[in-house]
Amino acid sequence: MGLMNSALTGTATELTANRGRSRLGSIQCHLRLDPPLDGHSDVAVTHGESDVYVFAADPETGDIIDPSAPLRRLPDTDIDAALECLGCTAH
Repeated sequence: MGLMNSALTGTATELTANRGRSRLGSIQCHLRLDPPLDGHSDVAVTHGESDVYVFAADPETGDIIDPSAPLRRLPDTDIDAALECLGCTAH
């Protein structure tokens, strides 16, 4: 699970109706990415203890599809910086 090129070529649109709390209690955002990340347009982004995790998400609910399989783990960052690492700007 490495970082992607940080050239900002994509967009991330939050589906705010699906914003909620993760199982760990942190804010979990449902984002629609263009272009998709590893074939997933819908992702859930949430904070762990110090890292941000990106998971494939259900397109309707924003729920994490498989909590044991993050698409990316971005160490020592916040959600905005994580989007930049993924090559996306918030839209």
